[in-house]
Amino acid sequence: MGVVDTLGEGVTGLKIGDRVMYMNAGIGAYASARNVAEDKFVPVPSNISDEVAAAAFFKAMTAQYLVQKTYKVKAGDIVLVHAAAGGVGQILAS
Repeated sequence: MGVVDTLGEGVTGLKIGDRVMYMNAGIGAYASARNVAEDKFVPVPSNISDEVAAAAFFKAMTAQYLVQKTYKVKAGDIVLVHAAAGGVGQILAS
């Protein structure tokens, strides 16, 4: 989670001051400032708290990992979601 403070050459989808989060942007996750490719960022709306944004993003990335990386789900596959009561299950079932 962070705020854009500088833009690199050719960046068009962000502006200084945008709240953003990212995952899988390489080494440096604990740095106080870093360079990240524009396509790695997800904008965070101003009406969503940092805590809610982080929780939702983590759950969504877990769901994405399960259906894209663990096993790439494709048309015709049957997927069993054991419970759609939690965040990851709700995302998988929607």
